[in-house]
Amino acid sequence: MTRKKKKSTTVIYAGPSLKDLKQYSVFTGELPTYIKNYQENNILKALFIPVSNFSKFRRQVKVEGSKENQIYKKAIEITKGGN
Repeated sequence: MTRKKKKSTTVIYAGPSLKDLKQYSVFTGELPTYIKNYQENNILKALFIPVSNFSKFRRQVKVEGSKENQIYKKAIEITKGGN
């Protein structure tokens, strides 16, 4: 029986910068513990995207009313202390 090697996923954080998480930080493999804490928030979790989808996300975030645009705006509210 051969074991399949689990492919590492590389993700980029495409949300606004936070205290210890900068915008466009890139992570490969398992995320550090302090990053996992951010992923408990569904809005921030949605901003960790595969690098292969990054250019599409950046285009869509500029489209007023798109899902990506709405998520990014909600993340900004969160970072400013809103809900």
